[in-house]
Amino acid sequence: ADAAALARRQLGEGLWHAAGALALLAAVLTVARQREALRPRVPAALAALAFAAGVAAASFALHPGDPGARQSPLLATLPAPPPGPRIAAPLRGFTGREGPPGLDPVDRQDAVQARLGVPPFNVPADVDSVEMYTGLPPRRLWTLWGRLGLSRFWAMRRYGLTHVLLRAPGSPSEASLAGEAAAGGEPARADPTFGITAWAVPHRPWALFAERARVAGSPEEALAAVVAQLRGGAAEEVVVEAEGPVPTSPGRVLAIVRDVSSLRISAEAHGAGLLVVNDAFWPGWVATLDGRPEPILAADYLVRAVRFPPGRHVVQMDYRPKELGRGMLLSSAGLVGLVLLLWGASRSRLGGPERPSQPVP
Repeated sequence: ADAAALARRQLGEGLWHAAGALALLAAVLTVARQREALRPRVPAALAALAFAAGVAAASFALHPGDPGARQSPLLATLPAPPPGPRIAAPLRGFTGREGPPGLDPVDRQDAVQARLGVPPFNVPADVDSVEMYTGLPPRRLWTLWGRLGLSRFWAMRRYGLTHVLLRAPGSPSEASLAGEAAAGGEPARADPTFGITAWAVPHRPWALFAERARVAGSPEEALAAVVAQLRGGAAEEVVVEAEGPVPTSPGRVLAIVRDVSSLRISAEAHGAGLLVVNDAFWPGWVATLDGRPEPILAADYLVRAVRFPPGRHVVQMDYRPKELGRGMLLSSAGLVGLVLLLWGASRSRLGGPERPSQPVP
């Protein structure tokens, strides 16, 4: 209700600027029709009017707000092993009473969601979120979360979820959801000003060697197997989309270097095993093992895995989608074509035959 009142006030006051601009526009056009000598100045007058109207209405059309409201020291201090924390926020809404006084409804909403790590507020803090923020949701994630419903917040632990961020529940249903999402966890950090607590929850490591593996012949079979395991509590078996058996063996991850579009893992295994990386399985990712190409397998329907031979090795994964290469090639071709056109036009102007000073009969 507070946010709606703010929106109505901003809209009501801002519309006067639009009405004033339209009145001035009508005046300029009327004068130009009556005084022909002023017509050459009409384009400059219209440009100045559009600029002035935009500047005058900017404070009503835009909401720069308080930058500090969208900064979350809570996210920046979450303790987690490399490559860092991975979060979820089951309770996204807010009551409008959280936080210090002086914040308007828009800033208050941004402040609460930033401290909860709701996408995309997790991005400035460089913290992973297991939730979606896009108009084009990834098909596998959308399908799995849809099958699991609200129990997905428990299932996220299978995919390396380290923390659940919770505000004070506002209803019995929210209290039930918060209790399920944080079950077995411990408070790790808190923001008492906004009443938000980060709960560290048990989870699978971000990278691990599978103890057991089950082979699925198709994505649909893998989805059914993962859903059955999550509902039945058997979370140690990794479901792999592969042809033929996949070996497993104990091992340990020694070092991790991870960037937005690449990662590097040093690890060692006692025998032939399966290294699972809890980052999204997606076309365009390629892998090498000690510099040699290695196929990436879909694991647990959502994430990536590679076969890992005995001993100590280095796995490198890079995001190299074919579409990016094609786009760069087409852009380069377009740029070359533009340069050739400009070069040809300049030669035509500079090197063409001179026109005669007198018309030729």
